[in-house]
Amino acid sequence: MRFVLLGLLVAGVAPAAQPPLLGEPVVAALASELSGDSAKHNLDVISAAHRMRASRGFRDAAEFVAGRLREYGLEEVEILQFPADGVTMFGTQKSRLAWDVDAAELWELSRANDTWSRAARVGHWESAPLSLAQDSESGDVTAALVDVGSGIEAADYAGKDVRGKLVLVSAQPQEVQALAVERNGAAGIVSVSCRWQTGSGPRSRPGSPRSRQRTAAEASQHARPERRRASTGAIRIRRDQ
Repeated sequence: MRFVLLGLLVAGVAPAAQPPLLGEPVVAALASELSGDSAKHNLDVISAAHRMRASRGFRDAAEFVAGRLREYGLEEVEILQFPADGVTMFGTQKSRLAWDVDAAELWELSRANDTWSRAARVGHWESAPLSLAQDSESGDVTAALVDVGSGIEAADYAGKDVRGKLVLVSAQPQEVQALAVERNGAAGIVSVSCRWQTGSGPRSRPGSPRSRQRTAAEASQHARPERRRASTGAIRIRRDQ
């Protein structure tokens, strides 16, 4: 019995001594060339670019990848380009307009002796690009901030005048845009949602009222239709004391 157990143990261990899939010379060659530090550096550079469709950040990331591939000895490296015009169809999906951001920030104001002054900057594109909702439009507004709870139900706006003001919501901007902006006339949306929508959800055609979300970094002004830009000074929130 001991002999049989020992035989099974040896039979089970021996194959594991060989490198899986590749021979030892190949594994040794790869080990001498691969670098975890280099891979981490590449990831850092790519991650630093906010890679929205057809944006400068997306192009920068693509150029970096292409450059690295050429450095590694690959030939015929090419960056393919496709329309982002809101018209061209890719299968059943219509291309969406390009979206680039020049600058965006959100300020909270405080009042003292009838004078408003900046109290705190609560949103800044360059520091945190994800603080700006995708497809926001250009605008510059100073308005009161009205808390409407989640903002996804009509009852959330009952008895509250939000026309021309910014609404503070606990839902994602796309979930409240129709009610807050289109129906109740809010100038913008400030979302403090901790939830992240993982699905793509329903999408509207570029340029439609539903797709023109007025969010934390834009107000009622429209960007150029052929290339939307969220280019704004401070969007300021007024806080009564």
